[in-house]
Parts: sequence; C-alpha cells; structure tokens
Amino acid sequence: QLCRPHHGEHGDEGIKGQVAIKVQYPDIRQAITSELSLAGMLPKAGPVKRWDFDLDSYQATLTNTLLDELNYRYEMEQQQYFHRAMQVPGLLIPRVYPIFCTEHVLVQQWVDGKRLAEAAGWPLEVRQKLAETLMLTLWQSLFELGLVHGDPHPGNLLVQNSPQQPVVVLL
Repeated sequence: QLCRPHHGEHGDEGIKGQVAIKVQYPDIRQAITSELSLAGMLPKAGPVKRWDFDLDSYQATLTNTLLDELNYRYEMEQQQYFHRAMQVPGLLIPRVYPIFCTEHVLVQQWVDGKRLAEAAGWPLEVRQKLAETLMLTLWQSLFELGLVHGDPHPGNLLVQNSPQQPVVVLL
C-alpha cells in the first residue's frame, strides 16, 4: 500500500502527480536461478576450449548481473545515479521515489510520451534532434560513465514533440 509521505520525510518531497509502479513477478528469482543452472551444463570442451573462452567467468558474470537485476533497490540506485550524472539536452530520466521502493517494487515518476515508432512521421528537424539526443545519451553513458542501459528496446523509450526541444524519455 502506498501513501503520501509528509513534506521532507526521509529526504523525499513526496509524490507529485501520477507514478509508474513496477512489481516483480513472485517466482521470477526461482525461475531465473533454474535457467542459470542449465547454463552450468554447457560443454567446456570443443569450440569453447579451442577459442580459449573462459566459460566459468562468463557464467558467473551472467548470474551476478541477472540476480542484481532482480533487486529493484539496486535498479533504483542505478536510475538515481544515471539521472544525476547524465547531462544531455532533451533527455528525461524519470525520478524514482526511494521511500516507496523495495527489493520487489520500483516506484517512479509517470511520464507521458509517444512510442519511438510514432516519431517517424514527425518533421525531419524534430527527428534529427531526437536522434542527436539518443546518440549523445549512448556516447556519454558509455564513454564518460562506463554504463549502458541494461534493457535498450523501443518499449523503454518515449518521445515528446515539444516546440522548444523534442524530448527522449529513457525508462
């Protein structure tokens, strides 16, 4: 159950407007752990051995990364860091509300926008500004922060056709 905190409580000014709530599937950790155990059965001979591929390290990194992704507090911290660190004109990263976040629930600012595919019919100048924002976001996050978005598909992008500055919303 969510409630509005008092102004300033826990360093949070409370929720202003609508929110998006991401709730983890109840048995997802068990399902992913089971799938990852299958990766342990991959053969360590043949092409993998010939290519000198460190399958054990790959499997350990994959396991740790996926299990980190199941902790929504970790996702919240990453989103907060990304929000503070990214300085790209035309980029909006929704604010999270830490007071309401748990390991299994992420609460963030609701942001309206259109799907990226809808922007295909927008004027060329707007599309070029959106493309520039996307490229600057990729380059700054990769080369300055050493981070990339963990799930970069069109469903995690919204766009807004603002007269002053078209906006890319990175979910």
